[in-house]
Amino acid sequence: MTWEEYKIEALKTWNGHNFTEEQAFDYIIMKLIEEFGELIGSLAKEKYHGKPNNNLEELGDIYWYLAVWESVVEDKLTVESKLCGSVFDEICGCLISLINVSSFGLKWSARYCAKIKNSTDKIVLKLNLDRENAWQANIAKLRARHGESYNAKHYT
Repeated sequence: MTWEEYKIEALKTWNGHNFTEEQAFDYIIMKLIEEFGELIGSLAKEKYHGKPNNNLEELGDIYWYLAVWESVVEDKLTVESKLCGSVFDEICGCLISLINVSSFGLKWSARYCAKIKNSTDKIVLKLNLDRENAWQANIAKLRARHGESYNAKHYT
């Protein structure tokens, strides 16, 4: 199968017909970030928990969004994201900081952690959420998964 043949097949499952070109662009950007995150998660589960990976599936999803992007956003050079100035900026700033640390051999420091925590606090506010509720929901999820202490069986 060629890339062009793949794009034809992939587009058969695109349901963004009600999106403007700008909305489609923003949606695809967000979904690509999500899919690359899922690929990283798959790699981490394999490396640190010995779980089988789903790298092929995640890569397939990435290719799907790229195929839709090429096919739907016709003039890629003139489309502008409408996400700037939103929660998206904070999320991207956090991702860039994390990438800088991991890719360029920078030392992880309290400064990086504080910067990411500060951005996360801003995201909470922009989404009209409460960080204490996020903390409590996370602890409840972890207790259900692990009990009162780490449960290695959860990852096998």
